[in-house]
Amino acid sequence: MSSFRDSRYAKATHRPQKMNFRSLSEIVNHLPARSRGRTLIELIVAMALSLLILLGVGSLFLGANQSSRTASGVSGAEEGASYVMTLLGNAIRRAGYSEIIGKNASLFGTRTNLLYSGPHVRGCVNVGISDLIAGTCGGAAVTTGDVLAVWFQADNVLAPAQGLTNDCVGLPPGLPYPQIVDPGFRGRVPGGTVPIVVNQYYVAGNALVCRGNDGGGPQELVRNVVDFRVYYGFDDVAYAAAGTASSALNERPAARSIHDAATISAMAPVGGMSPWEFVVSTHVCVVLRTEETGVTTGAPYRPCPTTERQAAGVDPIGTLALPAGEIGAIRRSYTEVFTVRSRAAPTPATPI
Repeated sequence: MSSFRDSRYAKATHRPQKMNFRSLSEIVNHLPARSRGRTLIELIVAMALSLLILLGVGSLFLGANQSSRTASGVSGAEEGASYVMTLLGNAIRRAGYSEIIGKNASLFGTRTNLLYSGPHVRGCVNVGISDLIAGTCGGAAVTTGDVLAVWFQADNVLAPAQGLTNDCVGLPPGLPYPQIVDPGFRGRVPGGTVPIVVNQYYVAGNALVCRGNDGGGPQELVRNVVDFRVYYGFDDVAYAAAGTASSALNERPAARSIHDAATISAMAPVGGMSPWEFVVSTHVCVVLRTEETGVTTGAPYRPCPTTERQAAGVDPIGTLALPAGEIGAIRRSYTEVFTVRSRAAPTPATPI
């Protein structure tokens, strides 16, 4: 019993020894591992890894955003080009439309088969149309690209009327502006007039605009159009044979060469017809740019052809650098060929 009491006494009177630490590091070293925390080196490594992850995520986000902006810009340019080509294509295909009043298929008879015998397609360089009846150049100056003008009959005057077609600015011919008088067919229709729509297309202020019958201010059609070039498919065979003893009906009109407006305007009339009567197609090129800059690194672009040989595909078209004020923008060129349907039918004159 004595030994048992002694052991109990020893346990009751036991006190832990006092630990004497000389520094904070000794205290930390005596703590359990889970209670010590992280060292400075471990914190630096963790922060560095976190920064690398953030940089990677940020780079992915910036790349995705840049790609999205680029795709959106290109999509906008393509939509604008599609709209431009639709507008111009509809006008060019209708150029020269008129009611049929005869069936003469010999020599130059096809031209007298139409009620309207005035211009159908005309082009000018750096100026607009000065005479809407004759289709001659010399109007207001145009500083960028070409001018394309088209004429077509706006409504029937012999057959039952179907409703006047408005010009490109939304005005009907003759209301309130005078209708164009076709001097060759006065007296064949009431009042001696044929309602004709005249639309002139060109670039002004980085936009494709159109001037209607009134010759007043142009109407903006599509923005961010920075160049507009038009070349013409010319039927050389019919032109060479017209007015000669071998001239006859050209049953297969075709463009044998490509010319610009200046070249065709400089040609001499043949057989009493303007050389423009032998234009059977138009080659239209437009250059559009994105609305927003800073979406790319400013890659060069392929411009519209500037010579007849380039338009015909004989000479290559090189690339150009973006102008200084457009660094980071996107430029795209679009080309399309449209048939002038009123001149794609049998016309004078190919030797038989």
